[in-house]
Amino acid sequence: MNRIVNAARLDLYSAKSSMRIIIITYVIPIIIGAATKRVLMAAGLLMIFAVFLGGSVFAVNERTRSDRLYGILPLRKSEVVLGRYLYVVILGVGNLMIAGILAYVLSLIFHVGLDRFSFVGALSMSLVYYFFAAGVSYPIYFKFGFAKAYVFTAVPLYLIMIAVFVLMNKFNFAGNIINALQFFMNHQALAPIFSILIAAVFLVVSAWISNFIYRTKEI
Repeated sequence: MNRIVNAARLDLYSAKSSMRIIIITYVIPIIIGAATKRVLMAAGLLMIFAVFLGGSVFAVNERTRSDRLYGILPLRKSEVVLGRYLYVVILGVGNLMIAGILAYVLSLIFHVGLDRFSFVGALSMSLVYYFFAAGVSYPIYFKFGFAKAYVFTAVPLYLIMIAVFVLMNKFNFAGNIINALQFFMNHQALAPIFSILIAAVFLVVSAWISNFIYRTKEI
């Protein structure tokens, strides 16, 4: 476990060199939130940009060739993969807290009403999207590297749009969404619990796929 934590720490150190991406991650949502006074949209945008920040560690490793460092360290490939996913969890939880604080502060500054259900629901959906996007993109990065796979970073958004389109045509999607919202309005504590469970499923499946890919890859 200690070696997995150390691998995640290496990734955090690598991510620190991506200051331009870090600045964009926080500045753009603040500007958009302040301009539109849509504080929850600002929080959601921050989590979307955090996905790109999560992928920056692959870019840094490729650019500096530091990925070879993992090959000479006393780390098994499975520990490198688990460390990378621990890194993405730390990044996701940290950015979710920042997104929540950002939404709350903007609501105070601009006197925007922020009810509990909308606040918790928006953060829960942002968390699910973050881990879904990371779960889709990480195996691709492990397989092809960042430079070749960067074009696929928008794939999670496309998958969501396609899924919504199919569901709207095949099922009573709007009615089901209303029923689901009504259920969570009546059981608000379940929204974050469901979000965490769904996120955990995404990450476990993604980590298994990434481990399978990485253990057969030449470093």
